Amino acid sequence: MHANLSVARGIIGDELRRARIESKFRVSAPSARAIADFHDTYGDLQARLVQAKSGTPWLGGRRAGYAVESAAPPS
Repeated sequence: MHANLSVARGIIGDELRRARIESKFRVSAPSARAIADFHDTYGDLQARLVQAKSGTPWLGGRRAGYAVESAAPPS
């Protein structure tokens, strides 16, 4: 795909704005009740350790973590 300079600058600007907005969102730790609800709902699903070469959004910016089978990428 080829884009002119104006389109490229617009794309970069959009990405920078999105990153600025995302940086303002904070997620608090789950409550004991939320954890119990999750366990009641998804307790039968398997989870496995996944690793990535770099931090990924679906691991909270980390390179390793646990993913529930329904959301985990293929091996």
